[in-house]
Amino acid sequence: MYIQLIEIPFDSGHWGVRMGRGPGAIVDGGLPRHLLANGHAVERERVQPVTRFPTEIATGFTVVAAIARAVRATSWRGRFPLALMGNCLGSVGVVAGLGARETGVIWLDAHADFNTPDSSRSGFLDGMALATLTGRCWAAAVSRIPGFRPVAAENVILVGARDVDPEEEPLLAEAGVARVAAGRVLDDLPAALDSLLSRVGRVYLHLDLDVLDPAEGRANGFAAEGGLTLQELLAAIRMIRERARLVAAGLSAYDPEHDPDGTICAAASRAALAVVGTPT
Repeated sequence: MYIQLIEIPFDSGHWGVRMGRGPGAIVDGGLPRHLLANGHAVERERVQPVTRFPTEIATGFTVVAAIARAVRATSWRGRFPLALMGNCLGSVGVVAGLGARETGVIWLDAHADFNTPDSSRSGFLDGMALATLTGRCWAAAVSRIPGFRPVAAENVILVGARDVDPEEEPLLAEAGVARVAAGRVLDDLPAALDSLLSRVGRVYLHLDLDVLDPAEGRANGFAAEGGLTLQELLAAIRMIRERARLVAAGLSAYDPEHDPDGTICAAASRAALAVVGTPT
């Protein structure tokens, strides 16, 4: 497979800090080398739009638009986009760059990311990423994203979320997002996939690394107990790859400050390899 590694080293509109350091750390930790060793061709690029005055919301959506353009160019060249993102909001750009055809989304995350500006207590833009992707908020901002069309909420599977705000619960239920609990992934994911794949022909896989249980290592400062083991995560990804037509994937929210021994960095490479498989 020809893989385009797209690095997006931003966190909350700021370059190269906190989770914005994650993409570079994963690359430096050996991901390109591992992909090459497993028979893949790899090319790298970095999304680095120029903003005159960085702010979380405006810069965040400027970055998303740049991601959309990068993914569109990658797809036109017949390459597989593998986005390494500081923030989950970058998924909006990945899906927009894939084009107008309906795309299903499998969202692995400790959090639902389904707040809106009206429901969020923290005001954290990244906690609204999935809500934005499904057209629940920031309509004016996403209207500037080339190729963006909201994903139908019924075409989303939320996997492993356990740190969900009370305000998000009714929003998720009303929207009809399918949910697979962390302790039931290998049991319940097959049926959820069958339902999703009856409606869509292609899938974007989004992996926030804090879907892993902290016992496996801490991906970031938002990690929550009760998550997936690494083996459960890898098995789930392989299941998805075998059953669905994956057209892009994103790894997000890795903060190397919380991973001093590189355990999660190594897990990220293993997860990426599970996504793309080994050429025969």
